Amino acid sequence: MKKIAVSMIILIAFAGMVFSQDIGRNTFLQEEYNYKVLKKLGFTDGEIKGLVKIQQESQQVILNAKAEMDIYKAELKKLLLSPDVNMRDVEKLLRKSMEWELKVRVAQIKRQVDSRKLVGERKWVQLVRYLQKRQAAYRRVSAVKNLQRKAIQKKKNSRQGKSQVREERVKRLLKELEQLLNQPQK
Repeated sequence: MKKIAVSMIILIAFAGMVFSQDIGRNTFLQEEYNYKVLKKLGFTDGEIKGLVKIQQESQQVILNAKAEMDIYKAELKKLLLSPDVNMRDVEKLLRKSMEWELKVRVAQIKRQVDSRKLVGERKWVQLVRYLQKRQAAYRRVSAVKNLQRKAIQKKKNSRQGKSQVREERVKRLLKELEQLLNQPQK
């Protein structure tokens, strides 16, 4: 019984890791290409059209795979909530999900390889460096925004703390006033 419980916990943790990965998101080579930026980097119209076509083809595969994986994720959650979990069914769902994850990874790599072949080594390196710089800039902006949100929240919390102190003080004064009014007059 303990072995089954331990294996269930490990399996649930593994399933959580598999399904919690957000495939294709926030990787610098996954971003859509900007025509003006590519022009500034020295790409020709033909290269830009080819890059966009490669991008769109791989994006379709990735979107389909994500949708399939979301379905498997929901099925797995439903299966794990049942009182009698069938481990074979769990394993089948995990295998199907991993197949779709593999398709996503292959599509991402194919996009990179095809793009590199299309534009050549020098322009590819130039594009990768630009995308890395852009990603780093997004991370810096995101970090600043998070700091701003935290500062605003801290300010709100301190205001709430001050207002709570005021409320307690007003309640205490009202109570004292009520006691004074209710005292018998001499």
